[in-house]
Amino acid sequence: VLEGRPNSQEPSVRRRRADVWAQLAQVHRAVGNLEEADRRLSEAVACLSELKTAAGVVAAGQEVAARLSEITAAAQEAAGDAQKSKSGAATAGSKDGVVSADGDMGGRNSEGLEEGKSAVSLHDALRDAQASLGQVCVQKRDFERAEELYLAAFADDLIEEAIEVDKVRSATNEAP
Repeated sequence: VLEGRPNSQEPSVRRRRADVWAQLAQVHRAVGNLEEADRRLSEAVACLSELKTAAGVVAAGQEVAARLSEITAAAQEAAGDAQKSKSGAATAGSKDGVVSADGDMGGRNSEGLEEGKSAVSLHDALRDAQASLGQVCVQKRDFERAEELYLAAFADDLIEEAIEVDKVRSATNEAP
């Protein structure tokens, strides 16, 4: 049903479709249809991976746009200061531009936070689908693929944990 919609390529529809595939895969797995569970989870993982990549690109674009707004505001402020020192009078246009840039940046920051929340949820959904597919692969005795999926699902968590352990060790070693 979701595939037949005119807006089937929108991220929200693709995300819902991937969630449905993951749930369907659990049903297939429960009744012993491991091939269909594998197929559905593979589709879900591929879709969620694409969405996560796209979300990362959008977030990077928003970060660049926010930085560009900062630079533009600073340039406008510098131009306004130069104009003030030349004529001795303040120009309202330069001040309005700076305020506008700050206001735009504030909006972008709040959008970026919302994107961040969405990306975390997407990250969790992808990790769950990869782990579920890894379980199906274990049941199918495809251990190499299962290992790859588990590493893809949990490598970021392991790296973050290792970094935290290193920070604690460094802090402990530096303490008098």
